[in-house]
Amino acid sequence: MRPRKQVRLLALALLGACTTPAQKEQDLAGYLWQPVDTGTRVSLRGVHAVDDDVVWATGSDGTVLRTTDGGRFWTRFHLGAGLEIRDVHAFDAQTAYVLVVTEPASVLRTRDGGGTWEELYRCPEPGAFLDSFSFLDRDHAILFGDPIDGRFLILVTADGGATWEPAEAPAAEEGEAAFAASGTCVVSAGEHAWIGTGGHVSRVLRSTDAGRTWTATPSTLLAGTPTTGVYSVAFRDARHGVVVGGDYTAPQEARRNAAYTRDGGLTWTGAGAEALPRGQRAAVAWVPGRLNTLVTVGRTGTDYSVDGGRTWQPLDEEGYYALSFAPVDAGEVGSVGWAVGAEGRAAWLRPSD
Repeated sequence: MRPRKQVRLLALALLGACTTPAQKEQDLAGYLWQPVDTGTRVSLRGVHAVDDDVVWATGSDGTVLRTTDGGRFWTRFHLGAGLEIRDVHAFDAQTAYVLVVTEPASVLRTRDGGGTWEELYRCPEPGAFLDSFSFLDRDHAILFGDPIDGRFLILVTADGGATWEPAEAPAAEEGEAAFAASGTCVVSAGEHAWIGTGGHVSRVLRSTDAGRTWTATPSTLLAGTPTTGVYSVAFRDARHGVVVGGDYTAPQEARRNAAYTRDGGLTWTGAGAEALPRGQRAAVAWVPGRLNTLVTVGRTGTDYSVDGGRTWQPLDEEGYYALSFAPVDAGEVGSVGWAVGAEGRAAWLRPSD
């Protein structure tokens, strides 16, 4: 007969084997966004956290913000009156790319901490609308815009934005476009990339060759009007992803506003009807250092999931437009998340505290 200690250890081992990864995730109930003063009242629509100290944000009226001390002080750069700047991707405190979504639809870069900016790309088509970009590394990136002559605008670069080449972009369906709401309708993981669309149809475009060619899959998210569809895409790796969205004109409507995939975007499953985010959501992000935890934000508040997007729970009532978590080293869970929104609103969240 086995000693009692061995039996107990065996029982614990079997219990652990039956525990799902979601059950091991730390619940975020009780966590709240911690607001900071950005010194501006413009609408902020893009944010990228480089690390715990360096964060870049973008918004209306040509606004770019940068902090290098974790949000205690922000420097504002004004790139031009009336410019709508949405997406932003930064590599450090000196190098950042921003996306001007409307006239002139363009990509700008600074390499001196915002002191000067150079235009790397300007769309030659009048009335063009750029939605988002995603950087695979310092050299490779994907740029995405609304359809031109019935086909989505997708460009790729292999030299840090100095030159851009057209990809084999899929045709857009009738009434299909995309949303630049948070600069996160395009994401990448290694050589894989995904784009969320909306309008009269809601689809996810998928690439396995760094954005050069694409295929399209229907999503389960709400569609049928110009303001419905996928607003944000997030992937943990090449297989596990989540999309959020809904209807911008019905911000409190919790209906077909989140879905998840476990096969790289080939198929999508809608989140449970009784456990959806509480309304239209503009951005979603995985929490680094955790296997199945995500956070999503919108104008009606913040929700989170600890099971990879199958179910969602309320976190905070404050509304935000965009979201970013700083990366962490393998094995760490100390990532700080940042959210930005209307009237210069910005806040941080550290789920490991």
